[in-house]
Amino acid sequence: MVYRVVSTKLTEEEHTKLLDICNKQGCTPSALIKDSIMKKINETENKGGMESTTFLEKFNHKRL
Repeated sequence: MVYRVVSTKLTEEEHTKLLDICNKQGCTPSALIKDSIMKKINETENKGGMESTTFLEKFNHKRL
């Protein structure tokens, strides 16, 4: 199996919140991020793909 890397930029405040949640749940940031991504993918697939557009419209994505 081939694994791919997914990354994002977080503000210092967002990063602190992420680490706090991980410490409380006893998991790594990678595990929490992967779980969150997979839950969103599963939700989207179970709703027939309609959720992904609505989800993405909530954010202002800019190409680098």
